Amino acid sequence: MTKTKRRLGIFLAVLVLIGMAGYFGFGYAVGRVLETKGLRKLLAGKTAKVLDCDSGYLRLASHGLSVSSRGFLARASPPHALTEMRASRLRASCNLAELWRAKWKIDNLQVGHLQAAYGEAAARHIERDEFIAPELQPPSKTESPLELDIRLLDVAHLDLFWGTKAEAEGAFKGVHAQFFPRDHNLVIHGDGGTFHQTKWPVAQLRQFKLFYAKPALRIDEGLLSIGGEGSISVTGNVRFEQQQSFDVQVTCAKCPVAPFLGSDTKDAKMEGEFDATARVQKDGSQQSPRAVGAIKVTKAILKNIEGLRNVAKFTGREELARLPIQQIKADYEIQGPALTVKNFLLESNELVIVEGEFTMKDQKIDGEFQLGVAPDLVDKFPGAREEVFKRSARGYLWTELALSGPTDHLRDNLKPRLLRAAQNHFAKGLLAPIFKPGQTVIQAIEAL
Repeated sequence: MTKTKRRLGIFLAVLVLIGMAGYFGFGYAVGRVLETKGLRKLLAGKTAKVLDCDSGYLRLASHGLSVSSRGFLARASPPHALTEMRASRLRASCNLAELWRAKWKIDNLQVGHLQAAYGEAAARHIERDEFIAPELQPPSKTESPLELDIRLLDVAHLDLFWGTKAEAEGAFKGVHAQFFPRDHNLVIHGDGGTFHQTKWPVAQLRQFKLFYAKPALRIDEGLLSIGGEGSISVTGNVRFEQQQSFDVQVTCAKCPVAPFLGSDTKDAKMEGEFDATARVQKDGSQQSPRAVGAIKVTKAILKNIEGLRNVAKFTGREELARLPIQQIKADYEIQGPALTVKNFLLESNELVIVEGEFTMKDQKIDGEFQLGVAPDLVDKFPGAREEVFKRSARGYLWTELALSGPTDHLRDNLKPRLLRAAQNHFAKGLLAPIFKPGQTVIQAIEAL
């Protein structure tokens, strides 16, 4: 029995050694095949077919049971949504048992850096010096014996650019993203990095969850942060290819006002935070998107405004130079270059209140408002209570206010009426130059 057991042990050991030699011999052979140009072209053609554009890989290198490539490139032309994609430091595990059945199953394809651009303007931002361009292959037209099955694409550093025009460019930068292919569709999760959009302040990306079923992208969750407690959440749908369309819901909470006005806190004309909603839509027939929503600003201060400083000096009310605002709220619609604001309300308790609506297009405003001012402030303007602020309600004296003209040189119908009331108050206007006190007040009103 002892001799029999010894012989059986030797036989099993030899069998294991033969199996290991065969396994690693097969692995070595597979490794050499992976490094051939033919297989690289095959993989490039299959990838090009999936992306529907030309693509290519730099030389494949075998590392035991894994394979790597220094880079990847894909290029497309209109009407494709994707313009260019580049990746560096690709690495994937190789399951030999699956390869034996002509199937390359990759549980985790790791990419060090990936950049993708959607639109010619966006493609200018790709850092091509980092990404060496390989030979491109057209989409494969025949079925290959090798089936490629990727379960997870893990990108350590993703930069995604979009925009066909410079004034509408945007980007995600430095995002950690994971792509899960599912039945010809794609589930995408991501976190970290920053969000950039023309005329918007930079925001930090917390996380997002997307579902892509060509050519449509569904945004299940998108969460950004800005200015401490400020947050922006996004959900909706985007359709790529040819006539692009989208329907996206944006919700802002406790966001700082100053960055959205294009200025820092020191020079901003308004401090505060706001809550807002926006539904942004565009279908194939529209030349520009349409946005509809509401906004409410709280804890606000109007400052660095010359007109308010002049009024504060004239009335002796220093608090008007940094006017505390309890609330600003409005409903709005943006269609192309035109902004329409309705149900506008601005109130500084016991000082001033403004209600009305206005439109703005090409940096020009046309608005009609009702202006309410505290009675003691109205009395600082001679004749104003009798001729301008004739109606009393809710603790304020009221008058009509019209604004028009460029945003940097607005015209109003209030100052001419205040001047006329002051002139009528001092000797009916004709004798105003004779009375020194009246002349001083009139000159002060003209300078407001």
